[in-house]
Amino acid sequence: MLDESEYEQVRAAYESCLRSVKDYRVQHNASLEDTPLAELWRPVQQVYARLTGVVGLDPEHILKHRISAVGPPCVKSGRPLRTPGARKCASCGHSRAA
Repeated sequence: MLDESEYEQVRAAYESCLRSVKDYRVQHNASLEDTPLAELWRPVQQVYARLTGVVGLDPEHILKHRISAVGPPCVKSGRPLRTPGARKCASCGHSRAA
């Protein structure tokens, strides 16, 4: 999971890569199928790997690894709630006190 400063580093790399994908498609008049996505998205994966040690994740999935996007741990199962405002644990069904 990424704290806010780590998330900002990944987000900046993501936005840069997204611009690169769009630029490539315009410059080469290429469809998505003809665009070297793995190569163009690699910087996002490299930043994430440098920060976490985890390699090979899908760049779209990496943006979901933000600590502030999940809730506190469930008091019963210990698993994080899906959102900070979640009232019920998706893992065990335990209801969170109001």
